[in-house]
Amino acid sequence: MIGNPVFSIIIPTCNSEATITKCIDSILNQSFPEFEILIIDGDSDDSSLSILEGYKDSRLKITSEPDQGIYDAMNKGIRLAKGKWFYFLGSDDSLYDPTVLNVVFEKICKEDIDIIYGNVMMVNCVYDGPFDFTKIQSRNICHQAIFYSNKVLFELGGYNLKYNVFSDYDLNLKWFFDKKYKSTYIDKVIANYSSTGFSSNNHDDFYEDLSSKMIRLGIRELKVNELKLHALSASIVSYSRHQYFDWFYFKSLYYFFRIIDFAQRRLFAPYK
Repeated sequence: MIGNPVFSIIIPTCNSEATITKCIDSILNQSFPEFEILIIDGDSDDSSLSILEGYKDSRLKITSEPDQGIYDAMNKGIRLAKGKWFYFLGSDDSLYDPTVLNVVFEKICKEDIDIIYGNVMMVNCVYDGPFDFTKIQSRNICHQAIFYSNKVLFELGGYNLKYNVFSDYDLNLKWFFDKKYKSTYIDKVIANYSSTGFSSNNHDDFYEDLSSKMIRLGIRELKVNELKLHALSASIVSYSRHQYFDWFYFKSLYYFFRIIDFAQRRLFAPYK
């Protein structure tokens, strides 16, 4: 491989001895060879590191030290990565088939895009098709389905460590609602997603903040009725937290959007 790789595949690990071999093999078996694998290990005390060190492939690079969780590890990977495109894979996940990187590469060669995403294979279904403004409000694009051009992650500052479980959702909302970034969907399964992963079994405060984020990020894109519902939800959350200024602000927005919604229905209702 001459120069910087096309893809930097970043894998946070911690005590992943049971799954890491399948994960790494799924990458090394890709038909497209121009990638690096960055293992960002959280100071494992099982046999993970010895398994990884058994691979004699210069594209595999290992860093091991204590971290503040998965997204801290992923941010470290962003700082170390040399590729033009970044991809994050869980240590208990795997690329779906040997053609994944080649399919993505062909797509990015044909289009001027910043983000490309596909699907992941869960236990009983393929998740989750193309996303629009309505869908992203209630469902996240699985980060194992997404390839980011390096400028996206550098410009957006990586992952917000405030959210130790759903920081990927937070990041996806930022680029999804920003017209600066061009994204495209491909009908291709990218990865086998493990439903036993960290985000499937843990929670943080992200969903309590979701409605306020939707108001702020989606003010120019979402329908008035959607904004009204988010404003109501945000006011309820703010009131329960005794943040009275926020409660008053979002409650005022709620009534404002109600008025706008009523006016639109009256003005644009068909004449009878």
